[in-house]
Amino acid sequence: MNWDYTPYAAFFHITTIISVGIALLLSRRRNAPGTDALILLMLAVAEWTFAAGIEAATVGEAQKILWAKIEYLGAVTAPTLFMIFTLEYRRMRRFLTSRYLLLYSVIPLAALVVTMTNDWHGLIWNSFTYSLTEPNTLIYGHGPGYFALIIYDYDLVLLGMEIMVHAWFQEKQPYRRQIGIILISSIFPFISGLAYTLGFNLFPGLDITPVSFLITGIILAVGVIQFGLFDLAPIARHLLIENMDDGILVLDAKDRIVDLNPMAESIIAASAGEVLGQPISEVLASWGSFLQRIKETNQPQIEILSRENPARYYDLHIKTLVNKNQEPGGRLFAFRDVTRYRLTEDKLARQNEELKIIERINLAITAGLDMQQTIKTLHEQCSHVAPIDLFYVALYDEERSLITIPLHYQRGHYQTGTCGTLTSDRARSEMSSTLVRPSTCMTTETR
Repeated sequence: MNWDYTPYAAFFHITTIISVGIALLLSRRRNAPGTDALILLMLAVAEWTFAAGIEAATVGEAQKILWAKIEYLGAVTAPTLFMIFTLEYRRMRRFLTSRYLLLYSVIPLAALVVTMTNDWHGLIWNSFTYSLTEPNTLIYGHGPGYFALIIYDYDLVLLGMEIMVHAWFQEKQPYRRQIGIILISSIFPFISGLAYTLGFNLFPGLDITPVSFLITGIILAVGVIQFGLFDLAPIARHLLIENMDDGILVLDAKDRIVDLNPMAESIIAASAGEVLGQPISEVLASWGSFLQRIKETNQPQIEILSRENPARYYDLHIKTLVNKNQEPGGRLFAFRDVTRYRLTEDKLARQNEELKIIERINLAITAGLDMQQTIKTLHEQCSHVAPIDLFYVALYDEERSLITIPLHYQRGHYQTGTCGTLTSDRARSEMSSTLVRPSTCMTTETR
């Protein structure tokens, strides 16, 4: 293999070294969102520029075409990795599922296959001529496959830049500075690649897009070293929401679900993929009329009972979201599970009521009322605890072995009691069976 190591090749390989250095630098901050994708992006750029440097230094058309094909391994993956980086940086997890990642890889893999088999169809390159002005530079004539790939790649880059611009407007300092560094670093490859595609080159036939990544690498390196790029993660607020114990559900102006966290998915028993874009009235149709109650009362906080089994109580806070013009732009629902507190409150309320009943019973017994009035008062208080079909008080005189029922309640009426003489053993047996029978009753022993 013959070599002619031009300054262009040196620039490419300097870019390779810087890209690898940036990847190593970022590997120490892998806990920050987006760093994994950015590390892979820098490694893809390193592969791209390394192969481009070899292509620029080799002599011979066949050797140059071979290394140009190898370049495409990094060239076709870099735009996709940049877009994935922006999604990771913004924690847009619904677009980072395995299904989406597989979808993102289809075009780069297909483009790589088409590039490697270009000799058969010429879709990527359809002509090869040496430059008359630049030494050892092969000019590639591009076919329709190349332009289709360029359109796709630039769509991805523009999408990623749009995500970052949107993030810049949303975030505050110092997060804006981080996003600004990333945006500035991405402009240079974008402009140089566009200039090469449209034919506005300072060096005819030479694709300086990989060299422009030298500037990108320097900017990112300065951002990491000087400004602590990725030391602070602006997405921490989003990460907090993702891991909140409260369910967060965001609606747009048309009451369609536009975002929700994992806890909200658990509460409504549906995944984000199933409900995003759907009207909340359809998603929560089985929850009853609480949405109508919200509209009618316009209350910012209500308590609802879910349709889960077992049912759970949720304290629902509703906040109206406004845009920069202070116009309503949607609503935020925050569900807090208060089942435990509600059940505890109910239990305490029951216990408190029972204590009040016992107190009233004690007062009735010690008030000196006649026996029948006392029994009626006991019946009235006991009926607050549970429904009563049969109620009576049995008075037992141990000396005479006599059980007396002065008054009993049955089927909605009070009737006078009965009495009888029992043997001591039979009386105790009768008292024991009376105490455990399922109907509500009271037995009192007299002496």
